[in-house]
Formats: sequence, C-alpha cells, structure tokens
Amino acid sequence: MKLKTKIIAGTSFLFLMLVILSAVLIHNQWKVQFKLKTILSVNYARIQSARNLQEEILQLSRAERNYLLFEEPAYLN
Repeated sequence: MKLKTKIIAGTSFLFLMLVILSAVLIHNQWKVQFKLKTILSVNYARIQSARNLQEEILQLSRAERNYLLFEEPAYLN
C-alpha cells in the first residue's frame, strides 16, 4: 500500500509540474508574440511615414529639393 501511494503521489507531482511548465511556456509564447506584433506595427508605421515623406519630396521641384538638401540641413534632423 505504501508503494502504491508513493507512485500515485509521484505521478501526481510530475503531472502538476508538466501543467505548470506548459502554462509558463504558453505565457512566454504570448509575451513574445505580443512584442513581435508591437515591433512590426511600429516598423510599419515608420515605413508608412518614410513613404509619405518620399512622396512629398518627389512632389517638390528640383530647386526646392536642392534647397532643402543643401541650404537647410535642419529640415532633415
């Protein structure tokens, strides 16, 4: 009887550890996915901003572009 009780207790303990480990791994996976989604959305916003700026620059005349590039460097900062 004592051996059977030890086997049941050991099995229950191992199962509990497995459940806890699974929960920790799932939680970490969710955290990583959330961080990746955040990084991707920030990068997407930066890309959109760069595209918008590129479109604005392309709409300028050549003289205006040269002025912004060579005579007013503070605009680029």
